[in-house]
Amino acid sequence: MNDHRPPRTNDARQWLAQAGFGLLLKLGLLLLGMLAAVFFLAWLAFGGGVAPRLETGAPVSAADASGALVQPGLVAMQVDGVTVGTVQRLDAPQALTIDGFQLDVAGQYLTAAALWQAGDVPANQASWLQHTIVNYVFRLPGSRAYRDMLETAAAAGGTVTLETAQGRQLTFALAPGSGQAPAAQAQAVQQNRPAITLIWVDAAAAGATYALSGAYVPGEPPAGDVGSGQAADAADAGSAAPPLLVRLDAADLQEAGRQLLVRGTLTNRGLAPQQLDAADLQLAAGGLVGQILSVDPPLPWQVPPNNSQVAFAVTFQRLPQAEATLTIGPQDFALTFE
Repeated sequence: MNDHRPPRTNDARQWLAQAGFGLLLKLGLLLLGMLAAVFFLAWLAFGGGVAPRLETGAPVSAADASGALVQPGLVAMQVDGVTVGTVQRLDAPQALTIDGFQLDVAGQYLTAAALWQAGDVPANQASWLQHTIVNYVFRLPGSRAYRDMLETAAAAGGTVTLETAQGRQLTFALAPGSGQAPAAQAQAVQQNRPAITLIWVDAAAAGATYALSGAYVPGEPPAGDVGSGQAADAADAGSAAPPLLVRLDAADLQEAGRQLLVRGTLTNRGLAPQQLDAADLQLAAGGLVGQILSVDPPLPWQVPPNNSQVAFAVTFQRLPQAEATLTIGPQDFALTFE
C-alpha cells in the first residue's frame, strides 16, 4: 500500500520539492487567510468597525460643552451618500420695511440657482430665497432706484424690519454694502449668523450686482422685566427662532441602504422645558412614512431650559424614493439619497 503521508524529518524537503508549485501556492494562500481572519477577529474584539455609543439622554449645559451656546441648523451637508438641507416650515417672511419704505414678499420664492441670474422682481416686492431662516436672503427689483435706496439706507446706518406671517417683527441694522464678486456670492447667503441679506441684480446690465447685509438686533426685554441679564439674553435669542434648535450631526445609510440612522443634538434656548414625542419624529416621502425602528434616549425626550442640550439617535426604515423629508420637532430637513 502506498503511503502518501509527508515524511516527518529528513525527507520533508524532498517532499516539498516534489509537491509542485500549485500545492505550495494553495498552502500559502490558506495560511494568509487564516492570519487575516485572526487579525479581523482581534480588531472587532477591541472595538474596530463599531461606532462608539452615542452618549444620549443626559442633558448638559451648552456653556460647559463647547463654548458655543447656539449653533444654527444645517443648511447642507453630505454624509455617507445622504445630502441634507433645511426646509422652511417655520414662520415665513411676509413684508420688509427698509428705512420706512415697505416691500411685500413675493409669493413666488427664489431658488439658489436663480438668485444671481437675470430676471426681474416685481416693483414694490422682494423675492425671498427659499429655506433661508437664519440669515434671511431677499432679492429686490432690478431698477436702479432700489440700489440707490439700499446705498442711502446703509450710509445713514438704517434698519430693516422683517414682518412674518404670524406677526413677529425682527429688526436688522444695515452695514455698508459693496458689489459682490462671484467668489463672495456664496458667502453672502451662508446660514452661519442671524442676519438679513438684501441683493440687487441690475435688470438692464448683465452681471451688475450689489449686496447689503444687516445684523440682527435683539429686541428689548418686556417692560417691567427685572430678571437677570442671562435670562433676558436667552429670551432675546429665542425671539428670532423657536426655543428648540435641532442640529444634525450625522445621517448614515445602514443595512445595505434599507435603514437611515440620524444623530443630532437638541438645544433649548428658552426658559421653559421642551418635550418631543413620537409624533414629532417623521421620515416622509410621496405620501409614505418610514417606520421608526429605534430611538435613543427613549421617548419622550425632555430638554431642560437655559441652553441645555440633549443628544439623540433615531433609526428609520428608509423609503424607496430618492428624496424624503425628515422632521425632528420644529425643524424639517430635505434628504437626497445618492
